Amino acid sequence: MNQIEKQQSNIEVLLELIKENPDLEILPMVDNEVCAGDEFSRWLGSWGTAKIDEFHIPKFDEERIYFKSSDEEKLGDKIFDHLEDNNPSWSDEHLVEQTEKMLSEIKWEKVIVVNINTPDRW
Repeated sequence: MNQIEKQQSNIEVLLELIKENPDLEILPMVDNEVCAGDEFSRWLGSWGTAKIDEFHIPKFDEERIYFKSSDEEKLGDKIFDHLEDNNPSWSDEHLVEQTEKMLSEIKWEKVIVVNINTPDRW
């Protein structure tokens, strides 16, 4: 599949997701290789895949976005570490219980995720 065909296919999927889910926010996720430096104001990217997913940004870790489909376990580990750091007297059993409770109470936000990748042409 050439670059144009790949782009058209990815955009067709995105447009179908938008049509089927008009109330969902579109969340572009830019690959870190697209913006490898800060010496320019714009960078070249390409249309990647699009899908429906859910995300969460915890207040204690606002530098990271977690996706339910791939990061829920990592988020549980981060919650556990956060609780352990702030509650040193808690037992491991209590930490696990509280982690599971917090994880189950998360309000995941459903969105259309669009991956912005580095161009294949170079």
